[in-house]
Amino acid sequence: GIIVDITAQKQVEAALQEAERRYRTLVEQLPAAVYASAAVSVRLEDGEAVYPIYYMSPQIEAITGYTPEQHVADPSLWVRLVHPDDRDRVQAEIERTDRTGEPFRVEYRILHPDGRVVWVLSSAELVRDEAGRPLYWQGLLLDITDQKRAELARQEAEVRYQTLAEQLPAAVIVTAAQPVYLSSGDPDYPIIYISPRITEVTGFTPDEFRAIPALWFQRIHPEDKPSVAVEAARTDATGEPFKVEFRFQRKDGRWVWLENNAIMLRDQEGKPLYWHGLLTDITERKRSEMLLSGQLRILERIAQQAPLSEVLEQLCRLVEEQAPDLLASVLLLDQEGRLHHGAAPSLPPDYVAAIEGLPAGPNQGSCGTAAYLREPVVVTDTAVDPRWAAYRDLAQEYGLRACWSVPVFGSTGEVLATFALYAREPRGPDDREWTLIELATQLAGLAIERWREQEQLRYQAGHDALTGLPNRALFLDRLEHALARVSRSSRRLAVLFVDLDGFKLVNDLFGHQAGDDLLVQVGRRLQSAVRAGDTVARFAGDEFTVLLEDLQALEDAVIVAERMIQVLEEPFVVAGQGVRISASIGIADSRPGMTDPGALLLAADQALYAAKRAGKARYMVAV
Repeated sequence: GIIVDITAQKQVEAALQEAERRYRTLVEQLPAAVYASAAVSVRLEDGEAVYPIYYMSPQIEAITGYTPEQHVADPSLWVRLVHPDDRDRVQAEIERTDRTGEPFRVEYRILHPDGRVVWVLSSAELVRDEAGRPLYWQGLLLDITDQKRAELARQEAEVRYQTLAEQLPAAVIVTAAQPVYLSSGDPDYPIIYISPRITEVTGFTPDEFRAIPALWFQRIHPEDKPSVAVEAARTDATGEPFKVEFRFQRKDGRWVWLENNAIMLRDQEGKPLYWHGLLTDITERKRSEMLLSGQLRILERIAQQAPLSEVLEQLCRLVEEQAPDLLASVLLLDQEGRLHHGAAPSLPPDYVAAIEGLPAGPNQGSCGTAAYLREPVVVTDTAVDPRWAAYRDLAQEYGLRACWSVPVFGSTGEVLATFALYAREPRGPDDREWTLIELATQLAGLAIERWREQEQLRYQAGHDALTGLPNRALFLDRLEHALARVSRSSRRLAVLFVDLDGFKLVNDLFGHQAGDDLLVQVGRRLQSAVRAGDTVARFAGDEFTVLLEDLQALEDAVIVAERMIQVLEEPFVVAGQGVRISASIGIADSRPGMTDPGALLLAADQALYAAKRAGKARYMVAV
């Protein structure tokens, strides 16, 4: 055996453990700032390039010490913050991406107003319109100071201890200097010594490693074997230090990440004696790295306004990569208090369909109960927990024995969704799994709120703020698509142009507020006179347009017009007074040759004014 003083190495282990702790803290905090800036930079008087900033998220203050408003007001502030030693490199990257439109990515230091030097990673992509014209840069700014310190610590540790004869974070392996190649082509390095720690790392005993030729290489993941073989051949030929990371299948079947470091020891004449190496389990470090990169990818997709379903599925897969034995799910809560499928990439599709529309309430499984109680619900055994009584057979059918669900809250405290993890055996979550759940709920909440904001903006762009009806733009868009559909079928459509008779008098007598109230009531009555799939829009002022699809004959549109005139003849109550108005309606249908939206609207408008001239409170059909 070999007896070696490992005091220094144990200190290295402690330092690395401390670095790992800092790294996990960084992962949990994720201090990333989102920004949007002009597509093209402008030059300052000193010749440096800056981008006018459209938007900067609140996290920027924690990173740079300046508020988003300060950054937006003064684009040159960012340039002044860059460390003088890094400015040329950053400016070169700006010029390159300005010229090529390629993604921007650079690490540099900034000078914080409190005197600190902060390392940041800035990455951005150029967002373009449908014609490919640049719109703006969308990017992330991440504080990577702790990572840089950890990198520096690792580099210093490697320099200090690279000459040590033995490294002992895990298993020591001493093999022959040159391999023997088996008939399969696998390299077998005859083992001189292997420490007992190898069983903790791989599940195999030292005797098994000695008895099974090339066991080390045989258990390497097929995707990693080529790169490991190439590095082994290179270092065998050159005698340079050997260092690789690869996935390894343990004796129990689990896959782990291992790092293999080895140095070649030589005799006094310089001839190779043997490889002296260390095999370390780096699974947790790899998971942390993949978790951080996964979070950044999700934040980038949120910033890029990717579809919500895509972001939520990406989130579920990230959690499942970190906890391969678990199945992740996101259910979205609607205004009626029911949960709907958001993402569940690994759950059985039939199970997902079975719980669609799950009500939020007591004893409604883990997710329904969590949404109802507004608190986490941990069910360690679905076969016996009373909260799963109504769904017990369903869970057993698909082998779902445990389910832990947490409500996803919005910034105002409302429940937006639930995030759940399912296990195949009865148990509760461990500390690491609970941390994953907390992280997932934060990201899910951010994604859902951002999606809702975008949906609200899209809705507002197509709807009248007063009545809530589709506006002119949305009506014209629907009419254009409807005409395209009707041209491929034997069915017809019609457009009704509705103008209110007597509206101006109500406005003059009772004021604009009363007029607005009347328009809202008119919109509701018009909607009550059509089918669910038809469109009633506020076109302008007191003019409304109606799109009727899937008609058999023009008479169908006439029936609707008569119904509208009838419902509008009933008295309205505005400003506490009963008022009466009527409506004049023009009708135009998609007869052969009438396929242009503008022409169809013009025909309906002309018919409307014919009805006005004929005495109002009636309809006319375009000739």
